[in-house]
Amino acid sequence: MDRPHAPELLPATAAHPHARAVLGAALPPQGSPSHAYLFHGPAGAGKRDTARAFAAVLLSEGAVDPRGAARRVVAGVHPDLTWVRPSGASEMLRSDVEEPVVAAATRTPFESTRRVFVIERAETLNDAAANRMLKTLEEPPPFVHLLLLSDRLGDVMATILSRCQLVRFEAPSSAELAAAARARLQAVRQREPGNSQVRLALATLTRQTGGSPAEVTALLEEAVKAQPANAALHAALIDEHVAQGGLDRALAAAQAAVVAVPRNLTLVD
Repeated sequence: MDRPHAPELLPATAAHPHARAVLGAALPPQGSPSHAYLFHGPAGAGKRDTARAFAAVLLSEGAVDPRGAARRVVAGVHPDLTWVRPSGASEMLRSDVEEPVVAAATRTPFESTRRVFVIERAETLNDAAANRMLKTLEEPPPFVHLLLLSDRLGDVMATILSRCQLVRFEAPSSAELAAAARARLQAVRQREPGNSQVRLALATLTRQTGGSPAEVTALLEEAVKAQPANAALHAALIDEHVAQGGLDRALAAAQAAVVAVPRNLTLVD
């Protein structure tokens, strides 16, 4: 049967050897996933993306349309995936887990053979919420898998830690952070073709990370085309031409700017 397996999950853990080893060994059909994991590591390390990818593998196993099931997990609309975040300003309350996790975990899956519960910021569970979770973590039904995420392992209650298999994520490098930011901006660029600010942000990021000058210019030109009356965008494009030594192109861009926004820009000899 055609279904997601290691190629869909393991690339997300390429920079995290411990996570790759633990989760890779748990992948069905050969592996046997634990009932509770605690993904820990610094913010931006990829815990959330890996949790979603791992859930996609678990919930697509045995599905009539495995790839369709995986896509719905990634989109956050699979009925057997529950994603929980703290509702309190600085803590997760008992009400955050009572019905969405503790009660729901006693019910059989809607369509998959499993139910997956992802709990973000596990370190913010207050005493009442943590105590309410203990039995579910310790003796869940066989179809339940809990994925807890935390940026601060030292702040997670010992009673929670002792009931989970730890999965360590390493701190992302500057290059990885830049690549992730670029990917997010590119996604917005595709969804919102008229968003000139995204192109400006992409151009800035590309310049700061040593990207192609031609790509920076192209992004700024796109931004100006999307919002021709924006003086700041014209100025950014002119500055980029000057920085690259393209004085003729800078002059042409300045002349175009004067026509497009005569009240905002003045061409100076």
